[in-house]
Parts: sequence; C-alpha cells; structure tokens
Amino acid sequence: MRIRFSREVMADANSWRTLDRMVMHIEDRRHEWLADNPDEIEASPWMGDSGRSGQANRKAYQEHVRWAAYPKKRIELTVALNTASVQLLSPPDALRSMETPVFVAVENATGDGGFLVTTILALNRTELWEALERGWVAIDQMGGYGECEKTIIRLRENVAGPVRVFVLADSDSRFPGELTQTVTKVKESCVKTGAHYAILKKRKIENYLPDAVLENVNKTAYRALKKLTWDQRDHYEMKYGFQRDNNNNVLVSVEQTPLFAGVDYHTLRGLIGGFGKDISTLFVAHRHSIQEVHIRQVCASDPTELDRVLNEIEKLL
Repeated sequence: MRIRFSREVMADANSWRTLDRMVMHIEDRRHEWLADNPDEIEASPWMGDSGRSGQANRKAYQEHVRWAAYPKKRIELTVALNTASVQLLSPPDALRSMETPVFVAVENATGDGGFLVTTILALNRTELWEALERGWVAIDQMGGYGECEKTIIRLRENVAGPVRVFVLADSDSRFPGELTQTVTKVKESCVKTGAHYAILKKRKIENYLPDAVLENVNKTAYRALKKLTWDQRDHYEMKYGFQRDNNNNVLVSVEQTPLFAGVDYHTLRGLIGGFGKDISTLFVAHRHSIQEVHIRQVCASDPTELDRVLNEIEKLL
C-alpha cells in the first residue's frame, strides 16, 4: 500500500512508536511512503526528533524520494489520530492493516495454489514472488465456493482498513459464456464483502496445463486433445474426460453437445477418462519447467489473461 502520514498524527508523540514500526515496513519495500505532503513531513516534530528513530525515519524518507519517481498502482492509506473510514485509520489500525498479508483465497491450496505460484514464476513476476517468499501474500484454502463469503469474513476478522482479499476461482463453464453457479456465488460473495476477484475464463485450472506437460501424462488423450479447437480445449473436463454410456459409446452431455458437434467419433473416444484426478498436482511437479512460452501457448484465446490476474493481486500489496 501507499502510506500517507497526516500532520496531526506526526505531531502526536504518543503515536511515534507505532509510526516508527510502519517506517520499518516501508524500508523493507513492503509498502510505499505516499509523501505528497513533504512540507508537513519535514516540519513535523516526529521527523525532527534527534534520537535514533528520527534519524532512521529521515533516512527512509530520503530513500523514498528516489523511489517516488516510479510510483506503483497501489491502495492509498492515510494514518490519522482516529479511524474514520477504511482508508483513514488510527496508528494501531493502520499498522495491523500493513502487517496483514494479502490473502489469495482459492478452492484448493495445493492444486489452485500450485497453479498460482507456477504462473508467477513462469511469467517472471519477481515482486509477487518476493511477496510470497516473505509472507506478504498468503494463499488460503476455501474448500467449496459455497464457503467463499465465510472465508472472506474470516480473513477480514479484526482487520480494519481496505479489503486486501483476492478470490481466484474456476469458472466451471462447460461452454463459452456459461454463467455457472460457481461464477454467481463468487461474484455475489465478493461484491457483498468488498473483496477482489477473478474468474478464470477456462473451465478449470487444469485447462491451463501446457502441452509440454500433458504429452507425457496420457498420450491417447493428448493426441485427441490436440485435434480440438481452443474453445473445446478450454471447456473440456481435463480430469475425468468424457464418460461412456451403457453401450460403451462416448457420452457427451447435453450442455456440451453443440460445442463438440464437429469432432469426429475417434477423437471423442480418445478423450474418455481424461488425464486423471490428480492432474492439478502437475503444476507443482513441473513448477520449474513451465515457462512463459508455455503459458502464452495455452492461453492462445486470451494471451494476457493471467497477466491481468496477477496485476490485480499486485495492486493489493
């Protein structure tokens, strides 16, 4: 976040110890100093204190002047004597907000969390990677999406200030544009609580696994998958694939029949059974081999989708 210190709080000696702790987080580059009131800062008794803290604060402020030439898109927070709104907080409330990580809530911390971390590495998002490593971003498991609102409320408990919870969810869509129960529930929960969110365009995270990984999992399914259009690939059930009916024929659901109408029967049979129920773990197993080129390839229908998701998470830091 970008932190502004009000004139009143900088003049309040009882607040200085808490302000000093905030400056430590600014020195760590966890947050930025929003110094759009330089005259008030430089003239404040807090900054003019001759003790060790005053010297450290002046040094941090001078460092900030150099950083300020390249401001980042971040939430702005003002520290005042008393809390008056989510962006105007007392020193204790502001410090608690600054020390609380950005939470990314996902259905499953292993699978969905692994997908997120692998994407951050593949797209070389060094700031987000550092934030994960240092605990400034934390991945939280919701369980089912029916728990979305409860999870957000739990993560926000006893934390004043801006909502810094991000929900990352599958769309579960069986065809392009399907408004699923998952989409509806996540949107309703996030709008109600003020949380930020992204609904993935593909059906599930497994649909983002690149060819370089899939070709060694199930060669029959992989050869069939390569014959599909991107819309078909994006909405195919990667874990379990198509099922068989009582006559051992390929069973395509009514909802997906129009999408897969042009696919030949041999290809459909190759897609029976999918790639296995544990396929999402491949994001972790192949974390250091999945590269940006693979992400761009598998996101051919929207090459910058995942960049936009990561940008929105980064704004909450």
